[in-house]
Amino acid sequence: MERCVSGHTTATYLAERLVLDGTPFRTAHHRVGRVVLDAVETDTPLTLGDSGPRCPHPGEVAAACAYGGGPGAVRDTLASLRPELRRTGAERSSREVRWNSSEELLNEAVRTVIRRESDSSIEHPCRSGHSR
Repeated sequence: MERCVSGHTTATYLAERLVLDGTPFRTAHHRVGRVVLDAVETDTPLTLGDSGPRCPHPGEVAAACAYGGGPGAVRDTLASLRPELRRTGAERSSREVRWNSSEELLNEAVRTVIRRESDSSIEHPCRSGHSR
């Protein structure tokens, strides 16, 4: 965890917070970049002073993110998505059955039309070789 704190892994989160608070992205990026440089040069933690959000601890960042971080968060996210995956899989299967049924009905309708056409005693000009 110490490497996360000393490595300034929360700088991106801090820039995103500034953007969410209304700071233009480029401005937030430059502002946080200056803060990181100052922190590196003075060997101090990231801080924006009183003029912005404080730089959170990496644990706070992980807790605040919708999908967290690390294997546990991925496992939890996958577990929460499995019911939706099962539902969409069942819906896809149901559609496939309906499409196959529709395809069979369409093929039968086409065969019926072709059969009626070939059984028809009406001679069409284009079949008899006559032209108008």
